[in-house]
Amino acid sequence: MLKVENQIVTLLIQMAHMHQPLNATEALHLANDLTEGNEIQEEVITWKKKHLHYKEETDKNKVTRMLECGCWNGFMRRNGHLIVCKRGQKFAMDRDTWSTYHNFVDMYNAVYGGMEEA
Repeated sequence: MLKVENQIVTLLIQMAHMHQPLNATEALHLANDLTEGNEIQEEVITWKKKHLHYKEETDKNKVTRMLECGCWNGFMRRNGHLIVCKRGQKFAMDRDTWSTYHNFVDMYNAVYGGMEEA
């Protein structure tokens, strides 16, 4: 996973800048989606089979789930200086700055013009 950690860190930081921060579960889903079908997925599955001693028949789902909470903890240990984890916050302050008379007039004019054309 070290090959794609920089990309994941960049995506997580960008999502936070867009006021759409991801929690640990969502970040793991993102990482799994990024690695699905790649050679990295095969490397992770091979590593898990070798080091975690899964039985082929009974623990097949555990191997294919790829990244789990332990992976997130290790990821945060390596990249904790780049990513800040904190409680969720509300972004209602943006509504106050956007909700001006001028913005509503512009929105009304844009929607009304589109409705006339339709």
